[in-house]
Amino acid sequence: MKRHQDILHQIVRIVQSGHDFFVDAYAGLTVPELRMAFTYIVDVKSQFLTDLAPWVTLSNQPVTDADSPVVTIERIYSDAKRNFHGSRLESSANELGFGEAQLLRLVERACESTDDITLKRTLKAYCPQIVICREAMWRLSARLAA
Repeated sequence: MKRHQDILHQIVRIVQSGHDFFVDAYAGLTVPELRMAFTYIVDVKSQFLTDLAPWVTLSNQPVTDADSPVVTIERIYSDAKRNFHGSRLESSANELGFGEAQLLRLVERACESTDDITLKRTLKAYCPQIVICREAMWRLSARLAA
């Protein structure tokens, strides 16, 4: 049970970090397509946090394992926020896609580790939406590289 709660806690922290990044970054965007993508991502993350609330209470207890996905992804979002410029996304798009890919992996692990049917259904419902978020960032990265 402890391992399962750990995974849910990490998911919530990653989703919250991503939500905060995309909300802050939105103000610097001028391209309508990017504004739509960021709006979608913020909406997904907001609803995901709301839907996970019955199973997880977010504590401020730091994760001390430097190899933990949450530490890596929170660092990615922090660096992206610090270096983000709406007109120069190439420095962050690939890392943001990586963050979404790691989130998807954790959600899939949480699905496998829970016996709670309602939680499993909730987690599975978000997998396609997380894939869309990941693909949006990777498409942006590919578009900027071209």
